Amino acid sequence: EEFEVIKAIQEEQMISVEVFYPPVGVADAHGDGIEDIEVLKTAIESFNKAVEEGRAKPCLFHSHETKSFEYGKAWVTEKAMEYGEGILPEGTPLIEIHWKNPKAWELRKSGQLLRGSMRGMAGV
Repeated sequence: EEFEVIKAIQEEQMISVEVFYPPVGVADAHGDGIEDIEVLKTAIESFNKAVEEGRAKPCLFHSHETKSFEYGKAWVTEKAMEYGEGILPEGTPLIEIHWKNPKAWELRKSGQLLRGSMRGMAGV
């Protein structure tokens, strides 16, 4: 089976494409997750709007605001895709992270800084 390939690192532009939240039906490390694809898409749309309006600020470790990176567009995959060494299932939220600090960029590439997080709360 052939899959579209997502390039996780765009070296020259200092952009990483990160898994932003677990796919539909998968719990995160806190036991939270989203079961409905439309709810997940709405959450990602809401996040993008918050970024545009300046309400979603980049943070390190969920609490320390930073200028080391900026959020790009977030989206939900419409089909399974090849990503790094594996396959992401349909319904996986991704986000572009635009790195502004070369040292932070190197720390991210080496795995010392972990991937992005939506760090949101909602009630449905």
